[in-house]
Amino acid sequence: MSKQVKWALVAVGLIVIFCGSFVYFYTRAQKRAQDQAEAAADARSAFGKPLPEVHLVTPAGEKVDDQLLRKGKVVLVFMTPECDACHMEMDFLKTVMNKRSDVSFYGIITFGRKVSSPTEAEGAFPFKVFYDDGFYLAPKLGINRVPIKLYLEDGVMRRSWGGASMNDEAKNKFVQWLESV
Repeated sequence: MSKQVKWALVAVGLIVIFCGSFVYFYTRAQKRAQDQAEAAADARSAFGKPLPEVHLVTPAGEKVDDQLLRKGKVVLVFMTPECDACHMEMDFLKTVMNKRSDVSFYGIITFGRKVSSPTEAEGAFPFKVFYDDGFYLAPKLGINRVPIKLYLEDGVMRRSWGGASMNDEAKNKFVQWLESV
């Protein structure tokens, strides 16, 4: 086999690998976006309905009073400690959550490890954090990806946002909503 034929085969092989990689990663990104949209749509289908029974515990292991989430305006942020998108969302929420003192923000850790101490949870997230004890609440709401934000008014689900607010448009829309609620 001549040197030119070998180079041609190598070039064809590299093109095939490049195209295959592109298709794989593009399809994977599209699937992730679709999963996030489906998770948000699942949560939207529950709009106007009361929040189902919750089994939440604090990082110290204390049971959370169910009524805490059923009074006033509440934003639940479903997340995990090891999720990079969740941490980006927390950084964003730190900057906006104090715009409305009448809206309470709570983190719900649904998947993943528990933090090692209550002080670790306090340092990692800008609001009170609870665990979905026994992985009970997230499946009832159809939440299978994080981060997801869910807005409640007096315990009734009103709105949700899927995925992290990574771009300026998504951040601005959330801030506008928060200021108008």
